[in-house]
Amino acid sequence: MGNPKHSESRAKAKQDRLNDTDFYPCALPKLAPNRLRLLLMRSGETVNRLDRHFIDKAFGSDHYNFINCNQNLLPPGLTRDPQHYKDDDYSTVSSAFMDFSIGKYMRKIGLTPDIVFSSPAFRCLQTAATVLAGCEESKVKLTVEPGLFEPMGFYEECPKFIDPRRSKFPNPIDERKPIVSLETLKTACRIESTNSFYHRIGSVIRRILDSLRADTECTVLIVTHAPVIDGIIRYMMRMFCPIKYAEIVRCGIAYPFHSIVTLEREIGRTAGRKSRHWALNPFIFPPNYSPNFELHPKIPTHRPVFGEKKRTKTNSTRN
Repeated sequence: MGNPKHSESRAKAKQDRLNDTDFYPCALPKLAPNRLRLLLMRSGETVNRLDRHFIDKAFGSDHYNFINCNQNLLPPGLTRDPQHYKDDDYSTVSSAFMDFSIGKYMRKIGLTPDIVFSSPAFRCLQTAATVLAGCEESKVKLTVEPGLFEPMGFYEECPKFIDPRRSKFPNPIDERKPIVSLETLKTACRIESTNSFYHRIGSVIRRILDSLRADTECTVLIVTHAPVIDGIIRYMMRMFCPIKYAEIVRCGIAYPFHSIVTLEREIGRTAGRKSRHWALNPFIFPPNYSPNFELHPKIPTHRPVFGEKKRTKTNSTRN
């Protein structure tokens, strides 16, 4: 069953292409109808990437210091201790521009999100809100899900996240009960193993998918972190999970800033047809300034059970 909103969005995108022929001479991709789509997007670059001691330098005196042309002229304007930005920092100028451009591109091809989930990290909320601004979607709600935060084994204590209701985002905040509470997340600091992290991500994405109607066209945008994108793909594709944290750290190379992985399936009940399985679609989003062309996760021919499992001779991958 098609979604009227998507039909209208595609019609508007087609008219935009006709009106903007002089400005958009390239051919934009055409979306297949009647699809459930899952867009996994990594947040943009943040100010802590500009300088290891950016927060101390920018907020080290009574006023906000301008130390890099890629920082905003004004701080985010939150009632917050600046030191909290060390573990939960904010986007750069170029990052916001790229997020907005991605949103405009999504509007051009008629791929505006119906549902948006975000990690509680401020950078992820900024990315999600800016993409929606580019899509010209001010009514789509932002759903903050603590379970989409990165591995807690990286942290001695949980970052002091902002209250999204006080962050002045133009989009309304969905007040639904989170799948993983913030209090549960705090208890996992320093002790969350790789296996626990991947199972946390698996349980969150399973609950998100269960909340969708299988017979209705829908696009879900999830803005999160590189390891979480890796975890979602491994869960959806039934791939093995890394055993060591060093492997998780390398996810930042595989999924650079602003990168988007698209998973889709035909609408309808899964048991009906074999084609109604989730599959990667690498052709919707072209490369941006980051090495987005590296986003081609290798999918094994076998389908092992999600989680840690010893490889056997029958399902081992040959080099």
